[in-house]
Amino acid sequence: MTCYGKSAPEAGQRFTVIDESGVRGRVVVKESARSSVDACQLGTAHDVVIDAEEGALPPQNASAYVVAVRGLEVGEHGRLLRDVPLRAPSGRSTENVWTVIDRDGDGEADLLGTAYDCSSEVQDLPAARPGQKLDTVCIDYWSREAAEWSQVGRDIFFNCW
Repeated sequence: MTCYGKSAPEAGQRFTVIDESGVRGRVVVKESARSSVDACQLGTAHDVVIDAEEGALPPQNASAYVVAVRGLEVGEHGRLLRDVPLRAPSGRSTENVWTVIDRDGDGEADLLGTAYDCSSEVQDLPAARPGQKLDTVCIDYWSREAAEWSQVGRDIFFNCW
C-alpha cells in the first residue's frame, strides 16, 4: 500500500483495511520504503509492505478503492461510503473530501479524509529540483463524535511535476 506523510509507518504498526463492502482485513506493517509516487523525492509518500493478520485482503491488481486506517477503531461493520456529498468540516471552499468512512455500519459518515493546496500555510517549503514545480497538499483527517467534527491528524504531501 502507499502511505502519505513525512513519517513512514513503522514495522509492527497495525491497520484496518476497508472498502465499500466492509472490513477486508487487519494488517501489520513489515517494512516501508520511499514510494515511486513521491515525484519530489522528499519522503512524503511511502510504499508499505504488509502482512495480513486476519481477513481476506483484495488482490494486488484489484480495481476497488481500498483504504487503510490506523489509530482509530473501525468496527466489524465499518465500510467506505461512496458518492456522499459532504463538505470539508474546515469550511475551506478549496478543500475536497476524498474519503468517507462509516466506522460502525450505521450508514453515517464517522471519519473523513480531506485534501487541499496549503502551500501558503506551510513554512520552510523545500526547494523543488531544477525544472520542477512544487505543490504542498495538506491531507487532513476528521472524526465525528455526535454531530461535531474534529480534526484528528494531518499529513503533508509534496507534489512535483
